[in-house]
Amino acid sequence: MITLAIIGIVAALTIPVLINNYQKRETIVRFKKSYSLMNQALKMAQVENGDINTWLDAETYGIENWGATYIEPYLKIAKKCTTHNECGYKSKSPWTSVDGTLDYFNVTDTTRVTYMLNDGSVIVVKAYDLGSTPDTNTITKNIIIDLNGPSGPNVVGKDVFSFNRTEKGLEDYCREQSEQYIKNNCNASAGRCCSTKLIKDGWEIKDDYPW
Repeated sequence: MITLAIIGIVAALTIPVLINNYQKRETIVRFKKSYSLMNQALKMAQVENGDINTWLDAETYGIENWGATYIEPYLKIAKKCTTHNECGYKSKSPWTSVDGTLDYFNVTDTTRVTYMLNDGSVIVVKAYDLGSTPDTNTITKNIIIDLNGPSGPNVVGKDVFSFNRTEKGLEDYCREQSEQYIKNNCNASAGRCCSTKLIKDGWEIKDDYPW
């Protein structure tokens, strides 16, 4: 009985750690895959359509036409989502930070195109900001990748990451920011810079990463 009790205690202590480590490794694998796929898609789109800064204005061209021209031919898309429900989410803003703080980035609206890929990931491409065009406001170039779609945990920095589309392809969201800025925006209450932290840390989830 004593032996069984010891085994039970050891299992209770080690199994959560093993699960946590597995989840971290899985996140890195998915992160690299999604980064590579989107990066390649943007580069192929530019080969055929010219530099991103010359792409047609989505607000006047139409969001559907914009996505069909610049995004859809270059990704393996399972479905295009015009509402959050179509991508399987329960709300239009389903993502939170590690501490549960709501991230107000929408899955769908009139300024973006949203796709679920064949691998289950969801790609949200901000095509324009109301009153501005993709080449005049950096925020309009934002891309959100949910590595496993609506299945969760839907936490920014765990399975949801922010990027920008640039003439070089896909870039982590805070690449041009200071170390302090990245630290302030990749923690328990903010995760927009976590894509940058992962890449700067050598594609690893280190001890100071908000997990």
